[in-house]
Amino acid sequence: MKNFSLLFEKKCINCHQKTRYKYLLCKDCYEQLAFVDGYRNIRDCDCYFSLLHQGLTKKLIYDYKLNKREVIKYTLSDIVTDKILEKNLQDYILLKVPSTKKSINTRGFDHVDEIVKEVQKNTKMQYIPDGIIKVKPTQKQHNLSQFERMENLRGAFEVKEDFSQSKILVVDDIVTTKSTLIEIKNMLDGNYRDLKFITISSKSNEKSR
Repeated sequence: MKNFSLLFEKKCINCHQKTRYKYLLCKDCYEQLAFVDGYRNIRDCDCYFSLLHQGLTKKLIYDYKLNKREVIKYTLSDIVTDKILEKNLQDYILLKVPSTKKSINTRGFDHVDEIVKEVQKNTKMQYIPDGIIKVKPTQKQHNLSQFERMENLRGAFEVKEDFSQSKILVVDDIVTTKSTLIEIKNMLDGNYRDLKFITISSKSNEKSR
């Protein structure tokens, strides 16, 4: 992990008052995060995550994603890195869930790409930024039903590499209804040796395997 003492002030990036404890947060803010040994099943593929999407977790992700508070990417990428190390996934190739060019232009940056770049630096894993691309614009998912989400995403992604002999780990920020990850799994259509997903947070936790 990086030593950020030379890059940023040593105060918590959330409350800006107390000394940092972990993930650039003070102990009080760190303890507001709902850490879990998170697991969800994506059509028989493992999806791991560290946090429930609530409270401070939700605030940090949206503050990074929508307000472009770039320092938060180090907190989020270190959380993903620790989950990768915990699950011993360092021999997988990193891919990201892609955004459309319109979304990237609107936000001013590709938030997931920035996180995965930091994960790659931390782990020395191979990262292929354009291994999966988004080829169809889609509606925002949050107001859609489960069926509408699946229809909205159908045909939205394409794979640009041959991963038939590869173990691939697809990274995203949030898993909600699983629709996006299911569509990516369907799009890959077995073009991998092994496939797993990792996200920062989830709105639910399926503990059984």
